[in-house]
This record gives sequence, C-alpha cells and structure tokens, in this order.
Amino acid sequence: MTFRSLRDFSLLSLLLALGCGQAVPARVGPTYVEDQPEFAVAVEAAWPEEMVTSPGTGPALYLSDASDALPFGYVSSGVTVELAEPPANGRVKVRIRGALKVLGYLSMDRAGLIVQERGRVPGTPAYVGPGDLVRLADLPGPDGVAQIEVQPAFPGADAIVGRYPMDRLASTPAPESAEAPTEGTERYFTGGEEVAVYDRPNGSVIQTLPANGLATLATVLREDGDWTGVRIGTGPYIVGFVNHTFQDVVLGAAVENESDVPARLRSDDSSPLARVAQGTRVRFGDQTIAIFDEAGYARVVNRYEDTNEADVFAAINDDIAVRGIVPLDALEEVTE
Repeated sequence: MTFRSLRDFSLLSLLLALGCGQAVPARVGPTYVEDQPEFAVAVEAAWPEEMVTSPGTGPALYLSDASDALPFGYVSSGVTVELAEPPANGRVKVRIRGALKVLGYLSMDRAGLIVQERGRVPGTPAYVGPGDLVRLADLPGPDGVAQIEVQPAFPGADAIVGRYPMDRLASTPAPESAEAPTEGTERYFTGGEEVAVYDRPNGSVIQTLPANGLATLATVLREDGDWTGVRIGTGPYIVGFVNHTFQDVVLGAAVENESDVPARLRSDDSSPLARVAQGTRVRFGDQTIAIFDEAGYARVVNRYEDTNEADVFAAINDDIAVRGIVPLDALEEVTE
C-alpha cells in the first residue's frame, strides 16, 4: 500500500515537521526491521561495527543514502547504533535496537564515539574527558590516529577538528577507573559580553564566547598575573587563557517534568496526543522504519478513517522520534 500521508500528507506539514520538501525517492530499503540480514555487506575493518550518535540538531535519520531521500526521524546524542553497511554519500545504514527499534540511514555528521580517557586533542584547544562524545570525521590512518570533530559543551561554541588516537575511542562507556579532568574552581561567565579565549597570556585568540546572555561554566586551573587558565564547558571543553572577570553565578536547578510523554512530543501540543500500543509498526511508504517494543506516545497529525491509518510523530522516550503511518486501532487518545 502506498504511503497514504504522501498522497495527501500535507506537504506543508511535512515541511514543518522535517524541514524537507523532496518527493519520496524511488529507492527504498527492505521492508521489515527484524528481517534484515546481520551484515549483508561486511563493514570495512576500519569502521567500528557500532557507533554512538553525537550532538546535533534537526532530523538525522533518512529513508536511504540518496541525496533526495526524505528524513523521517530525530535522534538524541548518546544512542548506540549498529552499522549495517559501510557509509556512503554522507550517510550510513544503521539499526537501533532500543525500546523503539529503527532501521534507517544516519547522517554521518551525527556518527560519533565515546572518549575513554582524558586528554587534550593534539594541536587544538579542545580537551576531552572520559564519557565525552566526539564525531568521527574520517577513518584512522596507518598510525591509528583518526580525524574527529569536537563540539565543546557550552553555548555558542565553535566545533573543533583535530586528530586523536582511535584506541581512546569506543562505542561503550568509559571505564569507571578512567581519571576525570583535573579539578579546579568553578566560576562562570554570565554571557553579558563577549569573552576572548587565548592560547596563552597575550597570545592569539582561539575562540570567542558570544554575548548571548547564557551563563557558561569555566573551571579555573591556574592564575598567571592578570590572566587565568581555564577549562570551559561541561565536556567536551576548550582550554586556554582569559583576561576577564568571572561571576559567582548560582544556576537554578533544572525543573523536573514528571510526565512520561517524550520531550519532542511535549514541545508541540498542536496535534492530539495518543498512546501507541506495544508491537506497533511505523511505516513510511512501503518501508517499515520502526517497531514499538514497548508502548509509547504519538502526536496524531492526520487521521484516515477509510484505510484505518494515522499519520503520526511518535516516540517512546527522548532518544528517538519518528514520523510515519500507523494503524488507527493501535492508538488510544489520551487527555493532557
């Protein structure tokens, strides 16, 4: 059966939800998530068989590796993915075996690994600690050193590209025995004005913190006259020197939301909320893109009573959210 929502799936709603206006590609993947062969194409030895999603915004999961393939899903950082094929055209076919099982093509700019031990990224101002996520930008060479992209964890930070030993990266959590970054005194930049970060006292600017009104953590590591050596962010970091006044900002505690509705569904209440039954398949065209191994939630964008289908934006938790078609009888409307 053709994807009903692509027949009258409001192109506008697709544009709003996924930021994409291409037509459905003729090329589609296999039909069912659980029916896939375990590595139909052997993954090249240099590519890990598992990776972890790195931080980013916007949709990250696509129907294929074709340049005009439609996106269908969002994924948070830190989600383990299995590579089903070597990367091609900037995407890699992956399986996600969480509560929401997914088969799709992950954008390679969201494919990363977990740092296993602390250390500076050679030749850059970037510093990483155990458990930090970095993007694998290129394969390691004969020396075992890979090109990575580090996104420092503070507002307005610029990404930094460098080379890093592959044996310090993995798809598994860092060992508990790994040493944490050196302790220091926690201070804050308030975000009220720009802050220039230098490679050394009176040296060259390596990054500028914008005046965005957002407090940024700076761990003071050393004092050198008017200059202060700092590690900025919550991991990954940049390290450098500043000649700037700190503030003892007390950041408010995060407000806990007791709702079990995933955050991506809470953020948009323009469509009715429904419970999704365990075992429900989510389709896009003639392709099953996800299966609910547990009950979850969905925003019902459109209902098609004549075919007993609904176009939904669905999730079980904050890890993944997908857009597709489910049977109407798999939904139970809930009151918010």
